[in-house]
Amino acid sequence: MLRQYFIAGILALFLASNVFAQASVRSSSQGNEAGDVTTHNFTLPATIENNDLVFCSAVTDGTPTITWDSTYSWTEIHEDSDTTATGTTEIFKADGTEDSDALTFSTGGNSQQSAWICLAIQDWGEDLANDVDCGTAATGASDSPDPPSVTPGWGADANNMYIAIEYNDVERTVSAYSLPDNNLNETSAGGGGVGVGVSSDILGGASQDPGTYTISVSDGWVAQTCVVEPAAGGNDARARRRR
Repeated sequence: MLRQYFIAGILALFLASNVFAQASVRSSSQGNEAGDVTTHNFTLPATIENNDLVFCSAVTDGTPTITWDSTYSWTEIHEDSDTTATGTTEIFKADGTEDSDALTFSTGGNSQQSAWICLAIQDWGEDLANDVDCGTAATGASDSPDPPSVTPGWGADANNMYIAIEYNDVERTVSAYSLPDNNLNETSAGGGGVGVGVSSDILGGASQDPGTYTISVSDGWVAQTCVVEPAAGGNDARARRRR
């Protein structure tokens, strides 16, 4: 009997140490600037914990150079334009003191409208340089923004978190999302503005090519796909080495 209890205990410890971690969205925030301005206000999610990944996507009219608030050490993971709108995503690793912080980004000498969505992502790999990757942004003019395929630099993991983003001109709304989870949409309301949509999914395989978005009217767009590696406990070789 004691031997059976011993074996059961060892098995329980083994299973607990091999639970496959999944990154997930802890909280989110979104907003817009409906008027043409050079300083754009945005707010971080209300609940951010130590080591969360803060992931903010913003879109502006035209092709300005976008400069983010220097309060935090942002890392730009992409900035792309189709000449009618510019989309960019910036990230940083949180220390847990950033809840609902009010920040700004600048479009320099270009007065533009904007829209933005920010995510606080938990249970990720916690290495900005190696645990977040993006594809080559796609552009077009249609009602079907098509995020590109992306191959994570760390390889296949059944628990990779894929995030598909669409940025569009003239504040088009999203009626169908590229991926099934965390479906968020924000538009500026000033007429002739911009829109941004975000969605995500946990997917395996060595690469993924998300489906298309559907927006309300055909217009110019930029689309991007990024991927976040899960925390230690995921089932790729590097995560196993971290345990």
